[in-house]
Amino acid sequence: PSVITGAALALMCSLLSVLVVLKRMAFVGQGVSHAAFGGMGIAAVLSAMLGSTATLGVSTGQYAIVFAFCLGAGLLMAMLSRRGRIEADTAIGIVLVASMAMGSLLIFATRSTVQWESFLFGSILQVGWVDAIIAGIVGVIILATMLIVRRPMLFWAFDENAARAWGVRTRLMQL
Repeated sequence: PSVITGAALALMCSLLSVLVVLKRMAFVGQGVSHAAFGGMGIAAVLSAMLGSTATLGVSTGQYAIVFAFCLGAGLLMAMLSRRGRIEADTAIGIVLVASMAMGSLLIFATRSTVQWESFLFGSILQVGWVDAIIAGIVGVIILATMLIVRRPMLFWAFDENAARAWGVRTRLMQL
């Protein structure tokens, strides 16, 4: 399962890294991945409010909360940088620091015993077949999406103003 997961991740990163470099968003991977800490804080608060008994493991609901939080953080980064007043790396830094601070405060305030370190930092050698299948499905979705929108996406990545003039939906491309 580790090799399949690694291959799926390599596929996704190879397709998306070109766009990340062209749009000068090299910090985005770190920004979104560290935003997961804020999602873990929200999951800890919700677990404490609902009286969850899961003390060591991370539940499926917590995974969903962290995923939704990371998705929201990425969209917030895009919206902040879209207004033109803030560069993409600055917007990423703002969201990253705010998410990590919020997560740290919430996890500390709830005195959560969830092993968030293993959730956030894990090891590819410990992934199971379910993780490998999910990574493969996401890899196929990204590959299909990139095949469908490759021309407008590359046009947007190389020259956003010209792409906008030619009718490319640049806001959609950014998101």
